[in-house]
Amino acid sequence: MKKKSKYLLLRLCSVAILLTCRKNTDEEIDLVNISNTRGYSEHPAIAADSRGYFYVVWDEQFITKESLFIYMATRPPAGDWSEPEKIFEPWAAQFPDIEIDKHNTIHLIWRNTDHELWDEVLYTKKTLGGTWTEPEIISIYGISCCSDIAVDDNGNVHIVWQEYLATNEPVFYINKANNGSWSMPTEISKGVTSSRGAPQIDTDPNGNAHMVWEEAKTDTSNDLIVYTTNAGSGTFSQPQYIYRTTGFLQDQIDPSIAVDCQSTIHVVWTQERDIFYTYKIPTSDWETSLRVYATAGISARPYITADLSETLHLLWDEENSTLNYTSKSPDSDWKNPKSYLIDMYGFPSPKSAISTNSIGIVFNGIWKLIQLGRIIPKYFLLRYR
Repeated sequence: MKKKSKYLLLRLCSVAILLTCRKNTDEEIDLVNISNTRGYSEHPAIAADSRGYFYVVWDEQFITKESLFIYMATRPPAGDWSEPEKIFEPWAAQFPDIEIDKHNTIHLIWRNTDHELWDEVLYTKKTLGGTWTEPEIISIYGISCCSDIAVDDNGNVHIVWQEYLATNEPVFYINKANNGSWSMPTEISKGVTSSRGAPQIDTDPNGNAHMVWEEAKTDTSNDLIVYTTNAGSGTFSQPQYIYRTTGFLQDQIDPSIAVDCQSTIHVVWTQERDIFYTYKIPTSDWETSLRVYATAGISARPYITADLSETLHLLWDEENSTLNYTSKSPDSDWKNPKSYLIDMYGFPSPKSAISTNSIGIVFNGIWKLIQLGRIIPKYFLLRYR
């Protein structure tokens, strides 16, 4: 802890970071506050456009739940972060996710709670130099959560989310053709389970959707990672378990999915306190899963992305205090991870986006500034070259 003037500064924070990588150069790490607001900044997400701009969105809470708003900040290549921009003024907006298509149109979703306490998934978009469209409700039951968005190479929008029904927690999918209309929501999970969670989505070069989530059949069974796709027939396949396992500490949670430019599907998750990885070539079975790296602590919340050279970039946090990064090029093994002590409590939950020569990273946490009894979490930028 540090003491500055009469204020006590603690780290327990919701954090956003940016990681800028250039080959064959030394690496530098900076930590910069990019939200700079007086509220609680949480649940960040990040995307990059074709110009190399990074966009970070998060939700901001001030005093009451009614004051939850979505904010966005942008950063040009080699430039500074913009002032945070408030996106609309819904009653209670949380858990945003962002994607940017090849035409640099921003696509944004979030969960919104209305005055009658219905939770709905909202969608809006903004063209380069344009204004935000009127938000659209894309969920159906009003008890919606855990939404994730992907945009394919043709500009088609794909969204997955959950509905918390009384007897089940089904996963739904919807899509919207570029400049077209929304499809009917489709339930892609099958059967009744004890629990489901954490649906994630990505698309392949042909515009097919690929989804994973975690589910447990009964209260005493393990959480397992489930996969489905609409590739091939256009209808969704029967959900399949990626890898079955039994025993203590064998739960599979926190899945993340990335599809590379060759349509190979890559999935990571948390299991046995470490991060596991598998992949699937189209028309083949899943490869045997492997542990990415054995750590002494508890690893959690992995996030995987693939760049245009088919190199995979993997992030996770360890013991809620260390950010870990590794990469894997085609036909090679995972590199030894680089660990960065972020000295923060909470649940970092890193996410990333890839631009032309940079990797942008955001993560959760809380930066506590105790001043006259107030706790003020902040967002930060971490960058290395």
